[in-house]
Amino acid sequence: MLSVRSAGRPFRAMPAAPPSVAVHPGALPAAQHASLLASLGRRELPARLLYQAPGQAQRWLAYHDACSPSRTDPALGALYGQAYRAAAAGLGTPTGMPGPWVLLSLGCGGGRKDAALLASLPAAQAAQARYAPVDASADLVRAASQHVAASCPGLPMLPLVADLEAQPRLAEWLEQQGWGAVPRLVGALGLLPNLRTEPLLATLRGLLRPGDALLLSANLSPRGLGADRPLILPQYDNPLACAWYRGLLEHLGLGAQDYALQVDAVPLAADEPDAHWQVRVQALLRRSVHLSVEGAPLALAAGDALQVFHSQRFTAARLSAVLRQAGLPVREHWLHAGGEEGVFHCALP
Repeated sequence: MLSVRSAGRPFRAMPAAPPSVAVHPGALPAAQHASLLASLGRRELPARLLYQAPGQAQRWLAYHDACSPSRTDPALGALYGQAYRAAAAGLGTPTGMPGPWVLLSLGCGGGRKDAALLASLPAAQAAQARYAPVDASADLVRAASQHVAASCPGLPMLPLVADLEAQPRLAEWLEQQGWGAVPRLVGALGLLPNLRTEPLLATLRGLLRPGDALLLSANLSPRGLGADRPLILPQYDNPLACAWYRGLLEHLGLGAQDYALQVDAVPLAADEPDAHWQVRVQALLRRSVHLSVEGAPLALAAGDALQVFHSQRFTAARLSAVLRQAGLPVREHWLHAGGEEGVFHCALP
């Protein structure tokens, strides 16, 4: 394939047409409905709705761009670059020489971290890359594909809409696409805070083989719940964050007069309550309402609480232990100077 050189590195020519976005069976209506009913039974809204409902992807991007340390602190961007290079350098190929590999980006968002990852790699390795952006939001999958394509023209892509809460069999999907045999770098950046831990880690463990690498980011609590609560909660209780939560509630038919939005922190580990806790956003109902959530009825009485969002926080030591117990040994990790963000590189022996 024709290559051109830009800023001292080769790029492939842009394909004639952008890749189409596939939909995993687990993201089709029947499977989504079953997952939805389970969430509503717990009085929780599925995390995917915060990104899939109309306008929510744009609200999330505005909130993320303004408030995420990865956007606001250049030092964190440098930390990600260090983690990218270390994980990519450990990818196995039969000959030990640069060969084809796939960046499987779970929860790809707008694709900026993925573009930065590819830009940080040696040209010979970047030229062998393939890209599979995966997200619950078709809008975000398209945004990631377009953003990465703009910086890496001609990069082979397989964009996929999938519900990670439904534990999709992504290894089988890669096999079906003919990408199953090549080493994979699995990016799971921004997922752990917002998805249930055990199912997510089981999904990630099912994707890893010897020679593969996993990069997992985490929101951390360096000093524990008691000390960090007043410092961390404002990151989730601000106008842009609340516009994101309220956008979903409005889509479901709740007016601002129907509920009070509560942002709080609760411990999750009985043995070490300070070491694993959760930011929890709930809509506290002021009156009885009957909603339809993707066709599923939901009756709420005055005084009921509906969970809209959550974000988990671990100490670094607690998270390393949780990963090890899930069969994801940590090879190395990097912590942001403030200790509230961490990237963990996991690989099988």
